[in-house]
Amino acid sequence: MNLAIYVVGGLTLTWAAYMGYLWLSTQAIRGRPLEDSLRRHLPELERHGERALIYCYSAACGPCRSMTPLVDRLREEGYPIVKADLGRNPELAEALGVRATPTLLLVERGQVQAAGLGAKTRRQILKLLQA
Repeated sequence: MNLAIYVVGGLTLTWAAYMGYLWLSTQAIRGRPLEDSLRRHLPELERHGERALIYCYSAACGPCRSMTPLVDRLREEGYPIVKADLGRNPELAEALGVRATPTLLLVERGQVQAAGLGAKTRRQILKLLQA
């Protein structure tokens, strides 16, 4: 019985530490300038001008599968959102510094101003766009 408690406790702590690492690495992206090479991977970013949201996703990501239709609807409504499929483009993930999907990056004047990790609702996405 004690062994089970230690195993479950150890797994819980490991999971919490990993989630903390992902959150911290996502927050570390803030303030980071976008490199010119990155703009080649995301040419659509230039069309949105000064401010846009980069939606980083992967086809293998469960939360992304539910969030992508929402992002597509927002794009159809004219919101400045650029999709970045990191599953097909791992070097883009490396260049952006994104370690998990879904991740949203608010880019303003070529610099990441805010970042959000995990699935978001419509309201949360719009709030991030207005940050």
